[in-house]
Amino acid sequence: NGALPNMWRRLAPPTEKNLAAWIVHFERRYQQYRAWVDAGEPPVMWLAGLHVPESYLTALVQTACRRKGWPLDKSTLYTQVTKYTDPSEVPRRPPLGCYITGLFLEGASWDKELGCLRRQEAKQLLVELPVLQVIPIEANRLKLHNTLRTP
Repeated sequence: NGALPNMWRRLAPPTEKNLAAWIVHFERRYQQYRAWVDAGEPPVMWLAGLHVPESYLTALVQTACRRKGWPLDKSTLYTQVTKYTDPSEVPRRPPLGCYITGLFLEGASWDKELGCLRRQEAKQLLVELPVLQVIPIEANRLKLHNTLRTP
């Protein structure tokens, strides 16, 4: 029937994918984890390939706080859309934070030239965002101008 077997479903992150799509996703996740173990943290993290992406982002904040001596409860993350459209274009990891890929816009598109949101194209429901840079920062130093606050 193409459904993920219940025995597998209990051991995997929640998903609505059918078995074929799940296998493709699983193989890509495995490749990311294998490369991480063999060569260290990748220059660009495929966020959807992590079992618990929230814990990775939390670890970014904790690492930055330890390195910079910031109070953990007064620190946060800031994201910035880069000009990189493919993870292979990124030369190296940033000194603080990370680059991520695999995020999509629904109901809008991204203007790569102007670096801003724009109306979605006709009949294009989902649009992949360019690579994002995730930057740990002290909350009191974060000054947001011309940004859209999202959850």
